[in-house]
Amino acid sequence: MTALASLRSPVRTGSRRLRVLIVGAVATVAVALAGPAQAATLPLHHAQGTSFTCVANTQYSGNLLTARPPQMTSVSGGLENVFWRPVLARWNGKVWVQQTLTAGTAQAAANANGTVYSPAGGVTWFVGTMPRTVLSFAHLTPGYYAIYDVYTWQDGSTIGQWITYNLGGSYCQFS
Repeated sequence: MTALASLRSPVRTGSRRLRVLIVGAVATVAVALAGPAQAATLPLHHAQGTSFTCVANTQYSGNLLTARPPQMTSVSGGLENVFWRPVLARWNGKVWVQQTLTAGTAQAAANANGTVYSPAGGVTWFVGTMPRTVLSFAHLTPGYYAIYDVYTWQDGSTIGQWITYNLGGSYCQFS
């Protein structure tokens, strides 16, 4: 498991949340994945993450965290493939740690205006050939959870960002 750092920790000291700077693994991974050649092209395309939801004790999935897909544009402005992978992180008391549980990597077509709706699948995003409107992590044990989205373009450039919990903040808790 990889340690991930975050802007906020779920631990409270008095009425203020502790702040943790983004360091180490996240910075190393971002630099290694982007590389100097691809980093120069990043301003030509973008990704905007949305949010995730957490529902405790669902009937079939237990504690369930669901990530919504981002809006991404293409590198060239023309139609090309883009990829999205939400990474589940759990707070271990000191740092955010990447979990081995995966929701898969989703693929969509995008152009200069964003991701393109597929009439054949009735959605924008797919995991393999299966249409997806969200990606979920089920049967989570009690603890604090957050999502770090990883966005990859057809040219190989990659960036990542923490996304927001739909009720505010950057993480949710299952008791």
